[in-house]
Order: sequence, then C-alpha cells, then structure tokens
Amino acid sequence: MTTVSLYVTLQWAIPHLLETTRSQSHNPAFLTTSGTLYRDPFPFLFSLSAGKAAQYNLMHSFHKKYEPQIHIACVPVGGFVRDDAKVTSARAVAGEFWKLYEQPKGKEGKVSVEMEDPDYQQMTEGFRKQVEGS
Repeated sequence: MTTVSLYVTLQWAIPHLLETTRSQSHNPAFLTTSGTLYRDPFPFLFSLSAGKAAQYNLMHSFHKKYEPQIHIACVPVGGFVRDDAKVTSARAVAGEFWKLYEQPKGKEGKVSVEMEDPDYQQMTEGFRKQVEGS
C-alpha cells in the first residue's frame, strides 16, 4: 500500500470508526502491516525503504491524534511471511494483530509490534548480492 493510499484510507475510515466508539467494548481499530525497512534501509531498496518510513510515520501521527478513541497501530514484519517462517508465519502475524485489537477500550495501546525472522539479515544480504551482481 502506498503512503497516499494509506492516508486516503485513514481519512475515510476515521469518521466511521469514531461513530462506533460508544457501543463497543474494545476500541475500534485501524491496523496495518508494514516492513522493517523503515528503520533499516538498504541503498538498493531506497524507494521501498522511504515508502515504509513514510507509512510508519503516518501511522504514528494518527496514533498520537486518535488514541485512545481509535486504536491505530502497525505490525512491521522483517522477513517473508510464509508458513515455514520461524517468527513471521501468517498465523503469528495474525496473532499479533489479534493482541493489538483486544487491548482494552479507553487505554492507550501499543502503536507498533515488530516481528523479525531470525534469518532476515541473511536473506537481505543474499538479495543485495543478487541485485548488485557481486
């Protein structure tokens, strides 16, 4: 998702989520996934890294503005989401989203929960070598 798309989606969703704040036992939530390139960019992935940094900052900005009425958070994932991943399986990522969603209403929740596959650095180094041809 591009940062502009995320921003437009947030602008659309916020009024609808604010309407639901009176009737739910949990905060309405706007949760998204991202990548850890926002904090550990690679020169050969500059554009993607810059986009992830912008998304991360956008989610943090909306979190500061709307917590605790709406829980706005992201789950940056370092590595591939796949069934055999040690940390970043789809089930594990979904579990982190569920924990974020279940945070009690009216209390400020976490803005970010990072997940990183133990093999992530090795994977990115291999990818870098392929891209750079070394």
